[in-house]
Amino acid sequence: DSRFIQDYINTLQATQTQWFPMQNQLEAAVKFAKLSIVGNLNFEGGPPGTPNYGSLNSERLYAMYNFSDEYYIRAGKYMIPFGISQPNHTAVIQQNLGFPVETESDNLEIGYIGERFNVVLTGDFGRPDNSTISQETGASLNLSYNLLESHKLGWSFFTGNSTGSTRFLNGPYAILGFWKKLALLSQFDFQWLDNKNPLNGPEQQGFVTFNRLQ
Repeated sequence: DSRFIQDYINTLQATQTQWFPMQNQLEAAVKFAKLSIVGNLNFEGGPPGTPNYGSLNSERLYAMYNFSDEYYIRAGKYMIPFGISQPNHTAVIQQNLGFPVETESDNLEIGYIGERFNVVLTGDFGRPDNSTISQETGASLNLSYNLLESHKLGWSFFTGNSTGSTRFLNGPYAILGFWKKLALLSQFDFQWLDNKNPLNGPEQQGFVTFNRLQ
């Protein structure tokens, strides 16, 4: 998967253009009976000058064992399944809630993916191998219900703990397909954050929402 961006800015003061890669990634899966191993390799993109620009890394590497068509267990490095889990990493509901790209953590997960109900419980062990990434640890629970053939309603919970703060995050989300070419993605979360160090500011409580009609 390769993606490039052409940036164009034109103002009274100056005109600026940039052409740069955002993603050059290879992902593969190998399956042995009920065991799957999934991983990727990615050349870091972004505008020239971006930290680690051009370096090669792996954001996802995990093993998953399917006990049956519905039950599985997964272990490795990947993004916690919280909310819609959309690819728009600059959206406030992902970027500012601590789930942007390249924050994949080491996780252990068990899940049930049924015809109607989905239940996924994930233990987050942070990233002890990379000190430059937030070392928040915790757990998440993602519950969802498939309504009809094109609607999905869900609720996500997350609790996390780091050296600087403790937080609890939860809220509903919905994916509503009205017909083949019209869908609504909606997510609404409440976050309570307690800063352990008073110098980092007072306790914070607030709501954040994301709505996209496409």
